[in-house]
Amino acid sequence: MKILIIGKAEHGKDFMAEILAEEFGVTFTSSSQKALDIFLYDKLKDEFGYTSKEECFLARRSSQEMRDRWKQEISDYNALDKARLAKGIFEDNDIYVGMRDKEELQESRKIGLIDCVVWVDASLRKGDTESVSSNELTPLDADFVIHNQGSKKEFKEFVIAFYQGLVRHNKLTQEQN
Repeated sequence: MKILIIGKAEHGKDFMAEILAEEFGVTFTSSSQKALDIFLYDKLKDEFGYTSKEECFLARRSSQEMRDRWKQEISDYNALDKARLAKGIFEDNDIYVGMRDKEELQESRKIGLIDCVVWVDASLRKGDTESVSSNELTPLDADFVIHNQGSKKEFKEFVIAFYQGLVRHNKLTQEQN
């Protein structure tokens, strides 16, 4: 099953993927990490004086302008094939974390790359952490919304139960077909 986890910055998308990897052995990567590895570090290192991929990766959170820049660079990478990055991620991962573009999501769904889209929401705890300029997606673009308003322990328990239910549902659906 191929899962896309979306949501605002710092709302727990990566944490959800980490929980699923730890508990169920699924693999994941984020759009930011994959883009960094494929092309973005080489593109940004001289412009900003980065000396490592880690430094570049951390800098993406430094300002809204930098978030916008990363989104634009990924959009440019996907210009001729809106699902280009998603294809690369799902080649060797079960979970893609952090897509932010509606056209990319629509194309990825259209060609059958994604089985389930989950929005992680921590807005009561975190507020609105990201502008629409760097993330066009909303909870309405997801199949499920998972709330991350409490403790890490509560979130972990909910994510585990959610995934177990999702796997059961998927198995039942496959058996019926």
